[in-house]
Amino acid sequence: MTTVGVTGHRDLADAAGLRQAIASELGTVATPLIGISALAAGADQFFAEAVLGLGGELHVIVPGRDYRATLPPDARAAFDRQLAAATTVETLDIDTVGSDAYLAAGLAMLDRCDLLLAVWDGEQSRGRGGTADLVGRARERGIAVRVIPAVRRIPAVRGRPLFTTPAAESTMALLPGSVQSGNQPGRPDMSDLSGSASHRATTLAGIPHFRMLTAYLDGSFYASRQRQPGVCDFAFGNPHEMPSAAYVAALRSVLEPRNEEWFAYQTNSPEAQAAASAALNRLTGIAFDPEDIHLTTGAFTAIALALKTVTDPGDEVIYSLPPWFLYEPLLIEAGLTAVKVPIDTTTFDLDLNAIAAAITPRTRVVIVNSPNNPTGRIYPPELLRELAAILEAASQRLNRRIYLLSDEAYNRIVYDGARFHSPAEYYPHTLLAYTYGKTHLAPGERIGYLALPPGLSSRVALRGTITALQISMGWIYPNATLQYALPRLEEFSIDIGLLQRKRDRMVTALTAMGYQVAPCEGTFYLFVTSPTPDDTAFTDDLAQRDVFVLPGTMFETPGFFRISLTASEEMIERSLPLFADAFSRARRTAVAG
Repeated sequence: MTTVGVTGHRDLADAAGLRQAIASELGTVATPLIGISALAAGADQFFAEAVLGLGGELHVIVPGRDYRATLPPDARAAFDRQLAAATTVETLDIDTVGSDAYLAAGLAMLDRCDLLLAVWDGEQSRGRGGTADLVGRARERGIAVRVIPAVRRIPAVRGRPLFTTPAAESTMALLPGSVQSGNQPGRPDMSDLSGSASHRATTLAGIPHFRMLTAYLDGSFYASRQRQPGVCDFAFGNPHEMPSAAYVAALRSVLEPRNEEWFAYQTNSPEAQAAASAALNRLTGIAFDPEDIHLTTGAFTAIALALKTVTDPGDEVIYSLPPWFLYEPLLIEAGLTAVKVPIDTTTFDLDLNAIAAAITPRTRVVIVNSPNNPTGRIYPPELLRELAAILEAASQRLNRRIYLLSDEAYNRIVYDGARFHSPAEYYPHTLLAYTYGKTHLAPGERIGYLALPPGLSSRVALRGTITALQISMGWIYPNATLQYALPRLEEFSIDIGLLQRKRDRMVTALTAMGYQVAPCEGTFYLFVTSPTPDDTAFTDDLAQRDVFVLPGTMFETPGFFRISLTASEEMIERSLPLFADAFSRARRTAVAG
């Protein structure tokens, strides 16, 4: 017998797809099945419907005496029907339902269930007893949690300068989760008859912070202004000056064909593998075998390749907030569940206790990004040793290997003479992803690799598997000319000294204005505390001044904003009075409010 509780959102898109996903998940649970639900609109009622459809017992916890009246009118008929079909019904001794009642009902459910099914968008709870709150409390109690990624119906346009052009409105309105005509409320979604996108695709495209990113890139106020004269563009890690002569020369040197197969299919060039492994050995002190350097089209595909090498759909992957904003889309595309934990926002260090608490029997990978984008933090050896001990102990306890995926896109961009330490130095079950796009500030030239350290016992057996994946994922080997150029690309990097001078200039100037900003130890980003709680409103105010930065909300960490130091020195100097004006205005508004 398995007792399963449910928590989830009400305002859900793709109702038909979620009904099917919930039923499929419950179909894997050992019988006899007992389901516990509060019969809230959305996920709770979908769950109750699935439990009854599978022949299970439905037990209902009603949060309070006026609960039915708080439900949307179109959810009350299902509530009545499912309540009548329930094996037991318990109504809490609460007259007026609010957040305390939801929490009490949720805790009563957790007292009785072996497994919690969470239909969740990954965002923080709007109040006590919300989905994120109950997921966290379940994990604290050691209750297994299975997450079904959810897309919520959020407004298509926020009405702020970054997203107010007609093109941006069109982009946002067409994304999953937008309110569209066609299907009437309360009726099944029959959009498949017209050939709509898959549930996986709509879930992926509807991730809230990902929607924010795609709207920012396509048709937004930023997109319309980014190349205009006078703009101060700190949004992304793109170059704003001509590439180095050394980089151009390295590419030019391999363009002239030297034999008839110069532009033929390339898998892993032995010369490129040897050069990459030698450089990685010098950086980490680990003797990587050249055959364990698997060349990819940048770190994007190296991360995707690593995930598909060691996980199966339904596995959980833990990473820390704020993250690189494309981890979650990569996970959902692979059929995996994202488990997000916060960092310590005072030190920007990993919260090891939070990571340990998030590990479940379904955990397969923990992602670590150092130097970190967006915080610039380089994780110290003592922290990485503790993390390694946590992962090893959990692997032994669960009898299931937990891998560490080390995203090292910035491992050669460090300041003040700092020494970068790879997690692979402390945990042999590490998959290392790297890209040359950051090292040379050429993100459009896609070359990187996935590296397996010598301490990974399965690395030799995995070589053939990785080859099969690289081909089946769409021949994700770099172009032939980039592979030929790689040995020369290992000989130099972008000007780290110039980046450090730009960092110091920005940190000194912003601090003098009153901003809270810590110098980044690596990467080319600063993660700055917003002078107002609403970081999106503040970055919108900067945008009106033609200063573009990314809000912390886009990194699932409100209250901050990110500055890219790849902006030119001229942009930096031109922006400083504008940053000062925006800060002063924010403070005046706060005082007036």
